[in-house]
Amino acid sequence: MDANKDIWRQYYGKALGRKHAPKTELALKLNTTGLHVAVDCGCGTGSDIAYMAEQGYLVQGFDMNPDAVAICHERNEQGSTALGRMKHWHTYTVVAVRRV
Repeated sequence: MDANKDIWRQYYGKALGRKHAPKTELALKLNTTGLHVAVDCGCGTGSDIAYMAEQGYLVQGFDMNPDAVAICHERNEQGSTALGRMKHWHTYTVVAVRRV
């Protein structure tokens, strides 16, 4: 990933201007469990996390790219989120936990 660090930074810079994915909105509408908990694996810059937190969800987001985690952390300083950096798809390190 280090070889493509500048490419990823450019991508994440553009991604900051995007709103949450329509599929995220649909997933919340289809949730009939009454539970407001979500996990976003590969959360990128956190637009989906921000949307879900605005809707009252406790959200945990993980990404393998430390730049993405840093941007996501800044973007979601308030709200109910737990952000982590995945070292591998089966392990991760939690870097912050916040609850409303």
